[in-house]
Amino acid sequence: NFDILINNAGDYVYSPVEKTTDEDITRLIKLNVEAPYKLIKLAVPYMKKQHWGRIVNIGSISGIVGEANASLYSMTKSAFTGFSKALALELAQENITVNTINPGWVETELAQDAVEKSDFSYDEEIEMIPQKRFICPDEIANLVKYMVSDEAKGMTGQSVSLCAGLSAG
Repeated sequence: NFDILINNAGDYVYSPVEKTTDEDITRLIKLNVEAPYKLIKLAVPYMKKQHWGRIVNIGSISGIVGEANASLYSMTKSAFTGFSKALALELAQENITVNTINPGWVETELAQDAVEKSDFSYDEEIEMIPQKRFICPDEIANLVKYMVSDEAKGMTGQSVSLCAGLSAG
C-alpha cells in the first residue's frame, strides 16, 4: 500500500533574476517541481487501487506573495498551488486528498542559510514578520498530521499559509 505522500524537498536561490544561472534554474526546477511531480505520479496508481490516499505538498509563502531576489524559488514553489488544486479535482472521487502547506520562515538550516545570503540580518527578518518569529518545524508537522487524518477527509485542493502572519498583508 501507498497511503500518504509528503513532498518536503526543496532548495532555495537568493539572486536577482539577471544573475540567476542556468544551473540554478535546472536545479530548482528538478528538485522543487519535477521530483514531487514524479513522486506523485508513482504514488497515485497505488492510492487509486485502494481508493484512499493523502498527498501533502510543502510549498512556501514565497510562492504565494513572492519574494524579491528569489523569483526563481517563488516560481517553483507557486507551482504547487495550481498543481495541488488541479490534482485535487482529478482525484476527488478516488477519496484522495491533495493539499499544500506554505510555510513562512522556518527555524531550519535552510532558512538560516537563506538569511545569511540575503540583504537582511536575522533581526531585520524577524521585524518584518507580524508575529516577530519564525515558524517551528513542529507547527508544520502538526498541520501535516491533521491533513493526512480522517478528520480532514473533506479538505482537498487547499493551500494553507503557515507563516506567522506574512501573508496577511
